[in-house]
Amino acid sequence: MSTSKLPLVDRLRRLPPVKRQAIFAMIREKHGVGALADLRNDREGFWMRESQIVTDEELNPPDRKKPALVCFTGPRGDGKTYAACHLFNRLIVTGKAKHPRIFAATEADVDKAVVHGLSGIMSLYSETDPMRPVWLTSEGSAGVLRYPNGVEVLCFSAKSTEQAVGYSGDLDLYDDVAKWGASAYTAWGHARVSCRVGMGLGIVATTRRGTHLLQRLLKGDLEGVLMKRGDDLDANKFNLSRVVYDQVRTELGETDFVRRELDDEDVTAASPFAGLDFDSAPIRVMAAPRSDFAEVVIAIDPAEGKGGDHDEWGIGAAGRREDRHVVALDDGSGSYDDDEAATKALELCELWDARRIIVESNRGPRVLNAIRAAYYKRQLEAREDGREVRPMPEIVPIRAKDGKVLRAGPLRILYAQGTLHHAPGLRIMERQMREWDPDAPRRPRVDDRIDWWVHAVHHLADLSGAMPFRREQIQGLGQRVRDMKARRYGEPDATRIPYGAISASGLITHPNAPPGDPRERPRGRRYRRGGITKKKIW
Repeated sequence: MSTSKLPLVDRLRRLPPVKRQAIFAMIREKHGVGALADLRNDREGFWMRESQIVTDEELNPPDRKKPALVCFTGPRGDGKTYAACHLFNRLIVTGKAKHPRIFAATEADVDKAVVHGLSGIMSLYSETDPMRPVWLTSEGSAGVLRYPNGVEVLCFSAKSTEQAVGYSGDLDLYDDVAKWGASAYTAWGHARVSCRVGMGLGIVATTRRGTHLLQRLLKGDLEGVLMKRGDDLDANKFNLSRVVYDQVRTELGETDFVRRELDDEDVTAASPFAGLDFDSAPIRVMAAPRSDFAEVVIAIDPAEGKGGDHDEWGIGAAGRREDRHVVALDDGSGSYDDDEAATKALELCELWDARRIIVESNRGPRVLNAIRAAYYKRQLEAREDGREVRPMPEIVPIRAKDGKVLRAGPLRILYAQGTLHHAPGLRIMERQMREWDPDAPRRPRVDDRIDWWVHAVHHLADLSGAMPFRREQIQGLGQRVRDMKARRYGEPDATRIPYGAISASGLITHPNAPPGDPRERPRGRRYRRGGITKKKIW
């Protein structure tokens, strides 16, 4: 966020102390000792950021439908409640709202947060201000806020919003909907249905934590919703204690708590990967040196184009260790054209010494041709500079026949088995995995980076079923046939290969088979004359 977009108070706070004191001295000398005190009540001109201000033009746009909801969202301490209370109070004082209401998680939240909190409505007034409203805690469902102009604000908790149905409102303030809990859906329904007179405007102040109710709203894909969210998540850091941004980030790192509370990320959305803890073992591995991997591949999920409404290119590196565990190593996804995407994939090949590129070919051969063209270009540049020329990676085209839900399903099983891991630095991809909702609208996209990882896992973990029989499988089949003949004809088997244990049913169980592999557990046989059926050959 550029400094010019910050409010005056934040621009002053970002200056070195010596320079700031010099500016204050100049103001006192030029305009008098009380000059800065005149700015105390100039909230929109001095105190508030651009993202915290809602103009009359935004509430009454001449070229489109008026918004029914204004939503302030951001991390903790970002000023959401302050901005919502300021707009709510402004519409009451200017006479635009006649029947305003306040909704919060509990009665205590109405009193201690919305009305008397540090960012509440009362903080907008001094103790001696004649326009200061009066709080009547004993009236109404959860209290009444009475203004000098005669307007009364009825207050309700989320647990008793059915009482609000009988009191139609024209302006509602919904505080921290993420805290409304199990009654959120019912409370929201009662509140919105009964806000049906006058402007019928709702003002929302909430974090993204657990906001299943407002998931679509926070994505910004609903008509009639005005989203207000700051571009710079650190814009408010100078208003808060340094402990929040320094000590907490140092102690907790890139954990879900920090992402949710300080970075305004929703880590509890209804995703097929919801509930997975990407920050802890066994998923998180802190070190992933190239020497640990038997194979590293680069996977590509192409996009149709660059910028605009196009998806991102999903490009990343993944490796299979000797124990057959698969690790996501690097995410190079982004908005590229064909040449840029091919160059990025080749750069990852060089970085991770990958000899194979997995490419989704549903969109035709253009991506494969772009990779070949980019390789020959880099080969020519390397020869001209006297650098080593790397061999061209093997390009493996694949076709995504099933939907993403079906393709991503096996990954959750592998996560549960502890055979899928993430290296550090995959924050955006992990956020998309949490937020991905298969039933959500196509736009805006939040799953562009998932596909490359799905393709890589299907290849490295051999989930496609298209790979040939492995050597140990063929050995196991041969040993089973020899053992059957030995038991039937009483012939000793002198050629026995020490391969695995023989189960009670006579089948070979492979001791090193990965979890979930059918070879790790014995299965019954079917007999026919002449041997066993093909149905039971693994």
